[in-house]
Amino acid sequence: MPLTVVNQYKKIIIEAYLTQKHCDKINTYNSASFMMAGNDVVYHSDSLNGSIFSAGTSINSEHPFIPISIEVDNVGELISGAMLQVFLKSTELKNVIVIPTSALLEEQGIFSVFVQIDGETFEKREVSLGATDGNKVVILSGVSNNERIVTKGVYQLKLAMSSGSLPAHSHEH
Repeated sequence: MPLTVVNQYKKIIIEAYLTQKHCDKINTYNSASFMMAGNDVVYHSDSLNGSIFSAGTSINSEHPFIPISIEVDNVGELISGAMLQVFLKSTELKNVIVIPTSALLEEQGIFSVFVQIDGETFEKREVSLGATDGNKVVILSGVSNNERIVTKGVYQLKLAMSSGSLPAHSHEH
């Protein structure tokens, strides 16, 4: 009788559940990004030799979501049965503004970014968010093309501006 069993899971299957709202896009998804709950590391199915290999075609009243199965190489950091946040990716978006998620400042569900107005002068602007892959997010409104935004240290900048050590707008004295 064996005392222990060693398993070498070379591949791991991630099951994601898609809401009915997005069922019309199910055939456009070609890869995924995901992160474990409580961890900021974003994994990409492309870099883990992964693929979407199965997508459900029906739902029922007991389970109103569409299952999507993604198989990836197990890099040893993924735990079977762990809760993941999954970002399904479809075709590449053209002519959109995309910023790193590190540029976002979230306050009570409202997202903002800091736009550099001049030198060390910044303006906090509310933005509307679109699709995300966990690392980057599409900005639907709030910033324009060719504007410079702060991508790192946004909370430190917010604290500095609220303490009065940095001017918020160029017209303040």
